[in-house]
This record gives sequence, C-alpha cells and structure tokens, in this order.
Amino acid sequence: MAVIGARMCSPYGRMQAFRYAKALSVAGVQIISGMALGIDSEGHKGALEGRCLHLRCLEVVLMYAIRNLTETYERILWENGGIISECPLGSGPVSWHFPARNRIISALSDAVLVVEAKENSGSLITAGFALEQGKMVYAIPGGSDR
Repeated sequence: MAVIGARMCSPYGRMQAFRYAKALSVAGVQIISGMALGIDSEGHKGALEGRCLHLRCLEVVLMYAIRNLTETYERILWENGGIISECPLGSGPVSWHFPARNRIISALSDAVLVVEAKENSGSLITAGFALEQGKMVYAIPGGSDR
C-alpha cells in the first residue's frame, strides 16, 4: 500500500500516517512511498516500527532528492527495505521527476492511502494514476484543527 500525503502536514496527519503504516506493516503489508518530508516519512517510520520479526516485508521507496537522506532512509536500507528510483543517486528535485515517481508509486501499490493532500498536489496526481490503474484509493482528510 502506498502511504502518501502533504509535506506540510499537521500533527494529526503525521500520527495517522504513522499508525496506519505501522498496523499495515504488522499485518505483512509492504509500504510504498516517495521519501518526501511529512506524511511520506511518517509512513516509512510507521512501517519500520511495525515490522514483525517473523515477517520479512520489503519496503519500497522512490527517492527524489539526496537532501532527505535521513535516519529513516538508512534504516530502510539496513532493515530489509529497498530503494528504487528512475533518477541517478543525488538527482535534485526537478519538477518533471515527480509525475514519473508518482506513477511508479501507484503502479507498485495495490491500494493508495492519501493523508492530508492539498488541492492540485502530487498526492492527488498519484491518486489519479491509481484510479486509472483500477486501484483502491483511501483518504484521511486533515483534522478539525486545520
């Protein structure tokens, strides 16, 4: 399942992305995301936290920029995860990279969970690709404090 959403998200959105990804990971579901700040990163953290020892889940990440090489990125590499990108390592965040990345995220997923996406965002582009591909799309809107 892809867990995607806003970079500039609320604490509520962060918590929901983490909780859903953790629960899905415990159930053996692979988590796919774009390694962006915000919801993507929280989804990865939840997936890493929820991984049971008897489950050898693969986590697929589509990296868009080397600047987000964080502890989470390192954990994904060392804890049975994987990194996939069409761009060479170190490629900067160029606007035309994002639609290609989003298409791959939706193609690799059986379903997409969108958390706090903004209007006209890359998350909604990914959701659109998923719908075109016949995938289920779920949404968690922003909390009442937004």
